[in-house]
Amino acid sequence: FNGPVPAAGGNWTIESVAPRRWTMLVTGPTGALTRMLAGMPVADLQIHEPSLEDALRKYYVVSK
Repeated sequence: FNGPVPAAGGNWTIESVAPRRWTMLVTGPTGALTRMLAGMPVADLQIHEPSLEDALRKYYVVSK
Protein backbone atom coordinates (compact mmCIF):
# COMPACT_ATOMS: atom_id res chain seq x y z
CA PHE A 1 0.00 0.00 0.00
CA ASN A 2 1.14 3.53 -0.57
CA GLY A 3 -1.08 5.02 2.15
CA PRO A 4 -3.32 4.09 5.11
CA VAL A 5 -6.01 1.43 4.60
CA PRO A 6 -9.05 0.33 6.64
CA ALA A 7 -9.46 -3.06 8.34
CA ALA A 8 -10.32 -6.06 6.15
CA GLY A 9 -12.99 -8.72 6.48
CA GLY A 10 -14.96 -11.17 4.35
CA ASN A 11 -13.45 -14.48 3.24
CA TRP A 12 -9.94 -13.38 4.15
CA THR A 13 -7.92 -13.04 7.31
CA ILE A 14 -4.92 -10.84 7.86
CA GLU A 15 -1.83 -12.91 8.69
CA SER A 16 0.59 -10.01 9.23
CA VAL A 17 0.63 -6.23 8.89
CA ALA A 18 3.52 -3.89 8.17
CA PRO A 19 3.22 -0.16 7.45
CA ARG A 20 2.85 -0.74 3.71
CA ARG A 21 2.28 -4.50 3.43
CA TRP A 22 -0.47 -6.92 4.39
CA THR A 23 -0.15 -10.69 4.18
CA MET A 24 -3.60 -12.31 3.95
CA LEU A 25 -5.05 -15.79 3.78
CA VAL A 26 -7.97 -15.88 1.34
CA THR A 27 -10.37 -18.81 1.20
CA GLY A 28 -12.59 -19.03 -1.85
CA PRO A 29 -13.06 -16.53 -4.66
CA THR A 30 -11.02 -13.31 -4.59
CA GLY A 31 -13.67 -11.11 -6.23
CA ALA A 32 -14.85 -9.43 -3.01
CA LEU A 33 -11.28 -8.77 -1.92
CA THR A 34 -10.26 -7.24 -5.25
CA ARG A 35 -13.39 -5.04 -5.25
CA MET A 36 -12.52 -3.84 -1.73
CA LEU A 37 -8.93 -3.15 -2.79
CA ALA A 38 -10.00 -1.29 -5.96
CA GLY A 39 -10.66 1.92 -4.03
CA MET A 40 -7.52 1.71 -1.88
CA PRO A 41 -3.98 2.92 -2.43
CA VAL A 42 -2.63 -0.47 -3.59
CA ALA A 43 0.83 -0.29 -5.13
CA ASP A 44 1.20 -4.03 -5.91
CA LEU A 45 -0.87 -7.21 -5.53
CA GLN A 46 0.52 -10.74 -5.58
CA ILE A 47 -1.64 -13.86 -5.31
CA HIS A 48 -0.09 -17.27 -4.72
CA GLU A 49 -1.77 -20.66 -4.61
CA PRO A 50 -0.92 -22.58 -1.43
CA SER A 51 1.43 -25.52 -1.67
CA LEU A 52 -0.14 -28.96 -1.32
CA GLU A 53 1.49 -29.24 2.11
CA ASP A 54 -0.09 -25.97 3.28
CA ALA A 55 -3.48 -26.93 1.85
CA LEU A 56 -3.52 -30.29 3.66
CA ARG A 57 -1.87 -29.18 6.92
CA LYS A 58 -5.20 -28.41 8.66
CA TYR A 59 -6.24 -32.07 8.24
CA TYR A 60 -3.14 -33.37 10.02
CA VAL A 61 -2.95 -31.10 13.07
CA VAL A 62 -2.12 -33.14 16.18
CA SER A 63 -4.33 -32.26 19.15
CA LYS A 64 -2.93 -32.53 22.65
